[in-house]
Amino acid sequence: RFGGDNATPGNTWTCRPCWRWRLHTLALHLIVVAHLQMAAVGTDLAGQPSASWPAGTAAESNASWPSGHQPWKMEAWALTPTGKPATCWKTQVLHDSDGGWPGQCLGLFVVDTIKDQPLCTKSCWEDSRCAVWQFLNTSNPKEACWVGFGTDCDLRGRKAMTAQIVRSQRLMHGDVHVIKDLMGIQVKNLFKIGLFEEGTQQLSIQRCKDWCYSDIACEYWQYSSSEGCFVDAPHLSTKQGETPQAVVQYPLTTSGITPGVTDILAGEYLQHYCPEHPKSSSSASTA
Repeated sequence: RFGGDNATPGNTWTCRPCWRWRLHTLALHLIVVAHLQMAAVGTDLAGQPSASWPAGTAAESNASWPSGHQPWKMEAWALTPTGKPATCWKTQVLHDSDGGWPGQCLGLFVVDTIKDQPLCTKSCWEDSRCAVWQFLNTSNPKEACWVGFGTDCDLRGRKAMTAQIVRSQRLMHGDVHVIKDLMGIQVKNLFKIGLFEEGTQQLSIQRCKDWCYSDIACEYWQYSSSEGCFVDAPHLSTKQGETPQAVVQYPLTTSGITPGVTDILAGEYLQHYCPEHPKSSSSASTA
């Protein structure tokens, strides 16, 4: 059961879009299978590429990195034996409806087995794939808990809410390692979230960055003064697999970017990772 981009509470259905979450999980699993070096404990964070990255060919781009290859998607994130992204001990709140964030996102799906707010919160905090949770005051308790990645969280694209939001949060699982600032170029095939409908430009840039920080599979984000927010979200840019070619090129070469773009105000290429637990560090130092 999936809420879809046009869904409102009380208007859920069983259909192909309900596979969005499963497709995202499947895509991550296929990435893992394709790159056996992605060990269950994660790998070291990427070093800085040379100034020639992105280069003219795939071989040249890979050679720009100290490791001999551009980092694979989620290379630094640990996995379970079944290929699922592991839960990280560290989770932080990026935006909270209790702190003034509108939090009325589209693109979430309903978890009809969860009927109370603490469990809804827990389900997202304990799943590293979950970026947003939303709990509603609705007459149907099976349509109270919504989770997913979330878009249009400011004004819902002018689509009315039919139930009151009790609480909503955007989370960040683990930490982020920023590899390179992306200015002066535009990375092709990012998903266009667009301009936010309210708030200052600086707040819009922060929300764009936080969208990427909250999705452990997002490696690129950019903000354009004319077109708004762009993020690395294959599950959205490919329209749930309908246009599989609409993904960021790997390894990134000059054919995967548009150079000389002057209205990109901010952007990053990054890795998500789960840092070592402080208790593990202290135990090792006293052993």
